[in-house]
Amino acid sequence: MNLHQLRTAWLRFYAMTPASEIADEGWFWLGEARYRDRAFQDSLSTFKTLLEYFPAVLVSMARLRIGMNHYELKEFVEARSVLSSLLQETDNEEIKIRAEGLVKNERCGCLNVHFRLRGQADLIVS
Repeated sequence: MNLHQLRTAWLRFYAMTPASEIADEGWFWLGEARYRDRAFQDSLSTFKTLLEYFPAVLVSMARLRIGMNHYELKEFVEARSVLSSLLQETDNEEIKIRAEGLVKNERCGCLNVHFRLRGQADLIVS
């Protein structure tokens, strides 16, 4: 299954079961897939939706991705604003390293962010 098929399947699933206990993770992965496809505006919108409807879940990672999308869209003022506030509010050191690199206008593609989703295997996001 390719990313387009996965996105379509997720959106169909979500339309049928919006209150699913995995809805938050689905929105995260939809945003991630759109980011990887370089559809930065769609990815940005998806991560904002995640924060709007699931504000306590994956907040730091979603905010990092929002900042990264602004950065890729060359919206540097917005990127700096999102990432600077994230730096002051998150305790996650790996996310801080990534955000600091972008705030300094450096691409940090060589760094990986490791985090765990609900006790599942570690995830590495480049």
